[in-house]
Amino acid sequence: MSNCFRPRAVMPGSGKPGRQGLNLKAPALTNPDKFDERTLMSTPNIRSRKLMLVSLLTAGALTVAGCSSDATNDSTSSESTNSTEAADISEATAEGETRTVTDSEGNDVEVPAEPQRIVTLHFAATEALVDLGLTPVGQGSFNDGLLPPEKAADIKDVPTVNTEDGLQLEAIAALKPDLILVPNMIEPSDVEQLREIAPSYIYTHSGEERANWSGSVAQIADATNQSAKIDELENAMEKRQEEIAETYSAELADRRFAVLNSYSEQEVALNSDTSMLGSVLGPAGVQWSQQQNDIVGDEDGGELTVSLEQLNEAVGDADVILYGTDLNQKPTEYYETMSKSDMFQNLDAVKDGKVYPIGKMTVAGYTDAMASLDMLKELLKDIKG
Repeated sequence: MSNCFRPRAVMPGSGKPGRQGLNLKAPALTNPDKFDERTLMSTPNIRSRKLMLVSLLTAGALTVAGCSSDATNDSTSSESTNSTEAADISEATAEGETRTVTDSEGNDVEVPAEPQRIVTLHFAATEALVDLGLTPVGQGSFNDGLLPPEKAADIKDVPTVNTEDGLQLEAIAALKPDLILVPNMIEPSDVEQLREIAPSYIYTHSGEERANWSGSVAQIADATNQSAKIDELENAMEKRQEEIAETYSAELADRRFAVLNSYSEQEVALNSDTSMLGSVLGPAGVQWSQQQNDIVGDEDGGELTVSLEQLNEAVGDADVILYGTDLNQKPTEYYETMSKSDMFQNLDAVKDGKVYPIGKMTVAGYTDAMASLDMLKELLKDIKG
């Protein structure tokens, strides 16, 4: 072993050790479809990656200066590797252009002009990247049915860095990301640790603006310099909505629709016309259950959970029931149990056989939106006969 003293790199401006000093596990996130609402404090501007480079190179210089003349071959090899890595970082920093973008919390974040190693902490950002033609190097939890098979194949082997045990900060750091996409329910203390690893951009996922899923995708597009692709995605969705509204105008004219699901025993999750799915189905001609709109009211995201006993009060006027599923049209176990209850079976729409899958109630991107529109088209074909 060498007698060399090896100081740990200190993150610029933080007074804290670099990756070695990170708390390796942040608190676990809850149900990936339904997060608790959390208010995040405003946070300082992101520090320049160039300052990080200076700190790393300085630490490297101290390492060489402190080595004894009888350093072993292992030490020499290690220092050579470190020098090569530092040179790689230096070259990437020198050649890579940066942009300054403002995230959903009002923070100015300096990001690569063309980020190459993006880490997502939630599936919503993963789908947004896929829609924009990008693939993350690390992702939040992923399950079958969240994407169509052809798109899932592109990310099924991407490492998971956000598990039931929490954020895997060491794993995130090991991926050497140049951008981290952070949903706005992450604790501020965890965000600060993420910022010690790479520029971290906070996008909207929860709160008053939760229903504006397309706005969240636009934020991610801005962070990744892919905003030019949004118009194409939006135009394709609007075209599909217009086609459905025109083709099935008669079937849509005199019917009221209710959207629901269940994520726990004896409870029903409701979506009004101001929800994520409301913004997708409404322009396609879907008219909402008035009872459902009334009971949900102005709840954040157009979402409300009620007891099973309130089901008839909530959606009793609906002519058609639409229930949430994954993209394979698989419902939750709780929905399957609820759908067998007397409260559900006594609904007029159920007695009339007008119950259909509609896809994900949490719309993560245009893939989800188009899948729900496809399901809407199929169920309207069935109603038309």
